[in-house]
Amino acid sequence: MSEPEIAPSEQPEMEEDTGAPIPVRVVGGQQVSAPEFGSLRTYVITATSPPQQILPQSNNRDQARVLVFNGTGAAAGAFVLVGSRQQVMNSQGGQLLNGTNLEIKTSQEMWLTSDGSNTMIVTVLDERYAAE
Repeated sequence: MSEPEIAPSEQPEMEEDTGAPIPVRVVGGQQVSAPEFGSLRTYVITATSPPQQILPQSNNRDQARVLVFNGTGAAAGAFVLVGSRQQVMNSQGGQLLNGTNLEIKTSQEMWLTSDGSNTMIVTVLDERYAAE
């Protein structure tokens, strides 16, 4: 089956290509943003390690992740304590066990200490936006 022919008088007129840009308006576009800075740090926490700050207070934080792994000779149920400075200095706070992948979406600082018996490895990723 062949296509019908269009008479010359019915053909749409084509504008001559001038090479000028054609303005286009994008509607409903999606803007993607990602943090400008990211830092990774690994801590080896022994039974005698003093409490230490693992995340500073940052109003520009997008998110942070805390990953916990057993160190050499760590017993089953070994953990690290995380929380505010006051909590950690008083052996309080949250217990993070081996295999924990904790996402943090707050701007507050975070401290870390051992359970007093085991060696643990903690890796921290801190993603931040540039200060405005």
